[in-house]
Amino acid sequence: MNLSILENQRFTCHNCGNCCKHWHVQLIDDEPQKIANFAPKSDVLLTHQGNTYLKHRPNGDCIFLNPENGLCLLHEQFGEEAKPLGCQLFPFRLTRTLNDQVTVMGRYDCPSVRQNKGEPLNEAALRKLASSVLADAAPLTEQQVCQLDTDQLQAVTEFLATLLPSLGNLQSQAVFLHLFCDWLSHQEIADLDRLSLGEAYQPLKQHTEIFIAQATAQSLRSADRFAYRSLLAMYLRRDEDILDKRVNRFKRMTAIVSFARGSKKISPAHLGTVHAAHTTAASKLFQTPTAPLTDQTAFTDLIRMRLQTLQFFGSVNLGLDMLDGLRSLALLYPLYIGAMGLFSNADDALGAIDHAYGQAPTLRTKTARRFERQLLNPEVFVKLVVSV
Repeated sequence: MNLSILENQRFTCHNCGNCCKHWHVQLIDDEPQKIANFAPKSDVLLTHQGNTYLKHRPNGDCIFLNPENGLCLLHEQFGEEAKPLGCQLFPFRLTRTLNDQVTVMGRYDCPSVRQNKGEPLNEAALRKLASSVLADAAPLTEQQVCQLDTDQLQAVTEFLATLLPSLGNLQSQAVFLHLFCDWLSHQEIADLDRLSLGEAYQPLKQHTEIFIAQATAQSLRSADRFAYRSLLAMYLRRDEDILDKRVNRFKRMTAIVSFARGSKKISPAHLGTVHAAHTTAASKLFQTPTAPLTDQTAFTDLIRMRLQTLQFFGSVNLGLDMLDGLRSLALLYPLYIGAMGLFSNADDALGAIDHAYGQAPTLRTKTARRFERQLLNPEVFVKLVVSV
């Protein structure tokens, strides 16, 4: 197993407690019995729809979170390996890509990862985790890589990872990536190489500028606004608080529908208690300027890292192939820009969007796929990017 870690990735837990307060860890294999043995006289497990999770307290804290110091009681008393595998893995995603290659990427729903705070990643510890979780994992298939060979796939991802940040603002990057997907889908595989990619850059950049200039004078249809708000709601909804019975399921569904319709009373805080209360109503998405799109290094780093690690398609993103994975990255731009306008700061918005990307169960639904296809329509996408 060949573990690949990008340069300059850092992480040290700073005990913010977000992962132990807001998210439920699913237990696998013999973990339920193992955890129960550590606390034989306590009710620490929760079963829901055939799955077992660590129970949480009424305030949302994990049952094993020590309220006095913010540390894990299992870790404190029995060592790190006593924790469920999901806890040991966080905040990393490990995935098998080509052949025996395994890539590592920090999850941006962790504040320390977003800020790249701490020590360099511990290769030995990650290799040990990879051997546990990826022992039977299959590499990317020919269909998932769209029949590209290793050099071609590397050329495509390097081309985008290098040139997207040079385009400046996020709107230009989004439209360029969307146009690139259309260009790539029409290329003969045998003719795709670094030379053809280099020759495509200037025409794609010119078309990006033209499309944005034309779209600024065009309005987005109400049906497309509804599709966008609906998809954004799917990214922002957090149902862990329903599992804890802190929020009524019917009330949550009502909030989602109201958010999609652009209600003046519904904000991300109604889609999940994890979101801060001081968020802006969905009705403001297309009416007020978003947060300044100046220094968005964290978001461009996220896109770059997903490209370099190949963690934008395959098993880490709903089984999508490479081309559809690139399209999903293009959609992240307007979703993130819109979220910035709803949250008090861009950092929270980035964490919220990346938390759901490729993982949220609602994104697996036919409804979500229909909204994505609607918004990725070339006539709609550019209008969306300049309107939100």
